[in-house]
Amino acid sequence: MTIILSHFLLFLFICYSNGLIFLKKINHLTNANNFYEISIIGLAVTILAAQIINFFYPLNNLLIYLNIILIIYFIIRNKKTFLNNLKISYVIFIPILIISILNIYGSKFSDDINHYHYGSILNTDNHNYIWGLSHLHNVYGTSSIWLIGHSYFNFEEYRLQDIHILNGIILFLITCLFASEIGLVNKKKNNYSIIIFSILIFILLKYTRLKEFGIDRPAFLFFYFLIYYYLKNFLYNKNIVKFNDFLILCLICFLIIFIKIIFLSILIIPFYLMVKYRKKLFKINFKSALIFFIGLSFFLKNILISGCLIFPIDFLCFESISWNNLKGVKEITIMMDTINKSWFLYSGDLTQSQYLNNFNWISTWINRNFTELLEFLITVILCILITISCFKKKKFLKKIENVKYKEFQLVLLLLILFSLAIFFQAPIIRMFHHILILIMVLFLFTLIKEKKIVLKNNLILFFLITAIFFNGYKNILRIKKEHFINDPLRAVSAYIWKPHEKKIDNFSYFQGWFGQSPIGNENLKGLSHKKKFIFDIIYKKKL
Repeated sequence: MTIILSHFLLFLFICYSNGLIFLKKINHLTNANNFYEISIIGLAVTILAAQIINFFYPLNNLLIYLNIILIIYFIIRNKKTFLNNLKISYVIFIPILIISILNIYGSKFSDDINHYHYGSILNTDNHNYIWGLSHLHNVYGTSSIWLIGHSYFNFEEYRLQDIHILNGIILFLITCLFASEIGLVNKKKNNYSIIIFSILIFILLKYTRLKEFGIDRPAFLFFYFLIYYYLKNFLYNKNIVKFNDFLILCLICFLIIFIKIIFLSILIIPFYLMVKYRKKLFKINFKSALIFFIGLSFFLKNILISGCLIFPIDFLCFESISWNNLKGVKEITIMMDTINKSWFLYSGDLTQSQYLNNFNWISTWINRNFTELLEFLITVILCILITISCFKKKKFLKKIENVKYKEFQLVLLLLILFSLAIFFQAPIIRMFHHILILIMVLFLFTLIKEKKIVLKNNLILFFLITAIFFNGYKNILRIKKEHFINDPLRAVSAYIWKPHEKKIDNFSYFQGWFGQSPIGNENLKGLSHKKKFIFDIIYKKKL
């Protein structure tokens, strides 16, 4: 417990401090910022920076120590700024900290940790980007930035534990932010409070098990933050739209897409804002160059790892690049199609290709996923009913910006439609929570958009406390089931096998998932290795 709490508070301190440094650097520290928002922005920019650093240097413990030194230097020079923004309500902070720690302590290990997550984190901890890394494991080609975040926010000897701690931090920050924004503590009422409250209840009821987070749920949590940030700074902001807000929104969009490429449709939001506010947002300066540079770093990283701009989309792969993994693209595409569309449960007469095409898979898929889909739908409907019971509508507002509201509804509809289109290509419910969340937001927004809303604080407080208790109690039961012992290494011991050392040329690698690095599950027989400057390159010799 001591390790969990100390690492949690240390990483939280780093997120907050890096957020302050970034916001001060772009001259965007305002009274509208709060501890949780600053920390979420700090977490995002730290992980985006780690993606760039890893081109040249492994994300080992040294970087955490250097980051702490930088923060200490910043605090010495900006003590007042640091303390002024460190205002938190303990009524919110303490209960949500408790359930976050319970979530961490009650987690065994992530579902995909022995598949490719741990190997990816281990490799990034010990190496800068290896060109052709996806040859070691096909799924390395997807190179989620959240796994890069895990590599940055861990101490090597506690890596298995720190994986849960980072997931716990994003859960803690989003939950605290939304709880502070519904106006129960500071009495500050926002027009979007009721929408934020509905998402908060959903998070507390649905996200109760950190071992299920993987790289999907962190993307959802940042997506919920994106909804909040858009509502606060663009839809309901009566002041002038600021480029700095647009910059942060773009960085959050990038982070979400870099975690899961299936979120590509959210680029609709910054593109819409650029068109609407083109005179204010279309600028050529250092900040706009930063947006371009971070986007470029993602594609360059992908090319180095797999030979593709986006893996595993075959037409975005470069056959002329000697380290490309076109074989892996075909293998993983077929594998994902057959698993995602429940081919192995089909008992009819269609061939595999016939089954996978023309939506012939839908009936089998529904039978396979009915319970999960039903539970998810019930949770969303319950959140809507709870939310509706917590407010009442009064008279119409005098000055209504109908055009602004209709445009927001259009953006939501486009996001839903584009997300559905992607979903039918990769129908995995756990990867598409945001579709039903968007429908929930659209429904509630349509219900309240032109009304003056009066919140029933007693009901809001009751449901919030109930949801917090529900989340914590589920994890207490898990902890009790494990006899109050939290030992990640023991939990995964049955899944660890001794890695086998292999060699191509003078390059050593390992088959397995836990131990020495670079590690993966593939045999590199038939491939070659060479060293160019600081980079290892795994490539195919030209015939």
